[in-house]
Amino acid sequence: MLALLLTGCGQPEGDKPAAIAWDRDTCEYCRMTISDRAHAAQAWIEPQHRHYKFDDIGCLVNWLHANGRSPEQARLWVADHKHHDQVHWLDARTAWYRSGQRTPMDYGYGATDKPEDGAVDFETASADMLKRDERR
Repeated sequence: MLALLLTGCGQPEGDKPAAIAWDRDTCEYCRMTISDRAHAAQAWIEPQHRHYKFDDIGCLVNWLHANGRSPEQARLWVADHKHHDQVHWLDARTAWYRSGQRTPMDYGYGATDKPEDGAVDFETASADMLKRDERR
């Protein structure tokens, strides 16, 4: 009983990304196994009280669009593409995105926490990833 009480005293579930079972969890959008720690993404949708996991930032963006959700309706996280061994999660809406990256589903964007030459904001990167999916 004490263990149940103690587990309920931490952060609310949607305040942080969930653990990903690498090479076992599958992407909500493309159904591929999530294995790339540098390009994974997650969404927390409040009404369902559930984390949704993605293998590519583009899958997250297109899944939101396909399900009629705006980014404002969820908590969103993306992995910093500069960290390959251990995931460093960033808020997707405040992260910066560099194109030309090699990503699992070839959307080509890697997230970073600081603006860099050629990096774009979430809105600009999202619009491009939606266009790429329409061309497929």
